[in-house]
Amino acid sequence: MISKIDLPAEPSSPGRARRFVTDTLGDVATDVDRAALLVSELVTNAVLHAGTQLEVAVEIRPRLVQVSVRDGSDARPAVQRYDRYAATGRGLHLLETLADRWGVDVDAEQKRVWFELAREVPSATERQRAAQAAVPPRASTAEPARPRRRRGGGGRRPEARRR
Repeated sequence: MISKIDLPAEPSSPGRARRFVTDTLGDVATDVDRAALLVSELVTNAVLHAGTQLEVAVEIRPRLVQVSVRDGSDARPAVQRYDRYAATGRGLHLLETLADRWGVDVDAEQKRVWFELAREVPSATERQRAAQAAVPPRASTAEPARPRRRRGGGGRRPEARRR
């Protein structure tokens, strides 16, 4: 399954990309927070350096999730070495550290920067629990218990007592 969203090159696009990835991966067994952080970094880079319309795509495969950002620049991103107090320059470092795999595809008119995160394959016990939770409980064939009669009080209900 592939889901895509087109975004403008503006400051609100990283946040919109995070929400898109979070919503798309909501029920997928992967680290959604890590995916949201990484797509935010890629979209921020595209907004700052390419300045063109961009496309965010999320592809869900059986064992992995691939997220990509395509922009209208053919300039290949490069890992920069900045002072530790610099406000920028950490996006590709985060990508190298947090993604299971990542890469760049460049042609004459555009580039696509992508990363992959492994999907967590549920254990046999987790699959069994999920299957049991999906099965509704059987209806009981026993007769419902009759309410007990209260002793004392002259047979009147408390709300019917006179003052």
